Amino acid sequence: MVETAVLKTEKREGNGSRLAAKLRKQGKIPGVVYGHKLATLSVSVSHDALMTAVRQGARVLDIDVDGAVEKAQIKELQWDYLGKDVLHVDLKRVSADERIEIEVPIHLKGIAPGAVGGAGVLDQPPTSCVSSAWRSRCRTTSP
Repeated sequence: MVETAVLKTEKREGNGSRLAAKLRKQGKIPGVVYGHKLATLSVSVSHDALMTAVRQGARVLDIDVDGAVEKAQIKELQWDYLGKDVLHVDLKRVSADERIEIEVPIHLKGIAPGAVGGAGVLDQPPTSCVSSAWRSRCRTTSP
């Protein structure tokens, strides 16, 4: 079984761009945790820990909020205008008995035989697809 990434979060007080900028200077990313008819929490997560999980392909994480561990899906990452730094993360609570949708990237490798030597035209429009599965059957990180 693949080990689930655990993301340590801290509750944060206040809203606004100034407070978010201060968090980012401290190496943290502001975010929210919502879902399952529970109160929405404003949290901050470590930039390095989140980026490690994203680079490893994690879509469902264990989040530690004040000692309570919950499963959460990375619903959205907001990037800066250059696509270099994460500005905000949205985490949606999930449970093992619910169906979730995850966007799966498609990476094509190799050279199509029909496109070699100018014999044909290669068209590759899909870059991702949406997959639906029970949360308990999802691999949470890449091998």
